[in-house]
Order: sequence, then structure tokens, then C-alpha cells
Amino acid sequence: MIIADLLGGLGNQLFQYAAGIALAERYDVPFKINIKKFEEYKLHKYSLHHFNISAPIANTEEVEYYGNTAAKIWERLILKPYYKRRVFKERFLYFDKNINNASHDIMLNGYWQSEMYFATIADFIRKEFAIKSPIDDVNRGFADEIRNTNSVSIHIRRGDYVSDSVTNNIHGTCDREYYNVCVEKIVKLVNDPVFYIFSDDPSWVKSNFNLKYSSVLIEHNNADTNYEDLRLMGLCKHNIIANSSFSWWGAWLNANPGKNVFAPSNWFKTSSRNSKDIIPGNWNKI
Repeated sequence: MIIADLLGGLGNQLFQYAAGIALAERYDVPFKINIKKFEEYKLHKYSLHHFNISAPIANTEEVEYYGNTAAKIWERLILKPYYKRRVFKERFLYFDKNINNASHDIMLNGYWQSEMYFATIADFIRKEFAIKSPIDDVNRGFADEIRNTNSVSIHIRRGDYVSDSVTNNIHGTCDREYYNVCVEKIVKLVNDPVFYIFSDDPSWVKSNFNLKYSSVLIEHNNADTNYEDLRLMGLCKHNIIANSSFSWWGAWLNANPGKNVFAPSNWFKTSSRNSKDIIPGNWNKI
């Protein structure tokens, strides 16, 4: 069995699920998810119940089996390779090729932020990540607009990237120059684009982010309905993302075959974190 240990925001949960189910599909073994950490984690909620996922939730006994402290100590003492241990803990942020040598019976613990972990079953992942929660009237109205225009999503991530000094030192935020460059490139590629702006800080956007092109600020969804923003971003024909796994998924789930996706070349503020495998090769790095 493969169990994906879930934690973090919606984007992280999607990466963790995708990596886990891809490994389970490769080995043809059962796949489950562990959501127990959300009982104490207050920053984000478990959100995958809004999606068409097929994996059941692991029970307490299954989670405790993989998390057994004595077993983990013994595995280290006998120098068992990290990818063969009961818990395969992610060691770095770029693609770990040892995923192909992992045990058939493990819990994955990490972020797994690269499509290289699940690219072989991309179509299946898209079906799993179809949103099953009914769309409300407000979001349906915006969805219709987005479908009927040359829509471009812009995601501006602030929140703890700004308010928390530790997080800010790691991630930083995309500056206005980055967005200006992306917008001007889109304008040269797309006729009459309409920019749909998504942010966890719409007040800041109103005061600091004025475009000279047609734009719409999506500000009615909140942390509990963030999957609706993800649905709308995925419906846009093109995407400008932040250094955020949330808007990464909005762009990746965009099914437009002719989409243009613009992403920041520096995913992290600190150079100590290697992010070389986060951005797909057919996206534009700015």
C-alpha cells in the first residue's frame, strides 16, 4: 500500500496526492491518504473532499504502522536506503529519481512539487482533480464570462508570504515588474485579453495593482471556497502564476491546448532551495 501524508494548503495537498497515487498506479497497489495532521494544523484545512478523488482515508492503525518510532530507528541503524523505509521522507525539492526504486509499501512524506512524479498519468490526475462540489450562481456567472473571453488568470499570492517573516525569507513575493512583463507578453500573444485577478489579499490589489487593460478582480471566494478560485483559474485560456503551488495547479489544470503559462523563474527568495523541476518545460519562465 502507498499512503500520502497530506499537509499544507490546497496546492500542496494536490501535489502530495498526485505523487502518491501515481506511485500506487505504477506498482498496482492500494492507495490511501493520511489527513490526521489537519486535526492540529490550523493554517489550512483538508480540502480534497471537494474533488473527484478516488482514494480512501487511511485509518489510525494504518497510519501508526508506518509512523512506528521503533521501526524508523531500526531502519536507520541498519542503514536501510531512505526510499525503502516505511516512511519515504522527501530530501530535496527537485525531482528524486529514487521514487522509481521506492518500496511498494510506504508512506510518502513531503511536498513532491514536480509534475515529473505523475506526468505518466496526467489524464487520470485531471479526472481525479475535477471539482465535484456544485458551483454556485456567482462563480457560475464568472465561469461563463471566462469561457466567452480571451481570459487570462493572474494570481497574486500574499498572506503569510508577507505577514510571516520566516515564510517571507523563504518564498518572498513576485514583484510588480514580474507581472508587468508577463502582462505585456500576453498582450502581444492574445487578442483582446481580459485579465482575471485572484489574490488572498484583494484589498492590497485594489490599492496597488491597476492594469491599463481590461481586468476583473475575483474577490468573493475565501479560504473555505478556494477551490472555486482554482476552478475559475483552470477555465481561463492563459495563466500568469505566482510562486505558489495553488496557482501552479490552476495553470496545470487548464485544459486549453494553446495556453500560454507564465511563471517566475525564481520560485524561492532564498537561493539555498533548488526549484529546478517545479516549472514544466513548456511554460514560460520570467
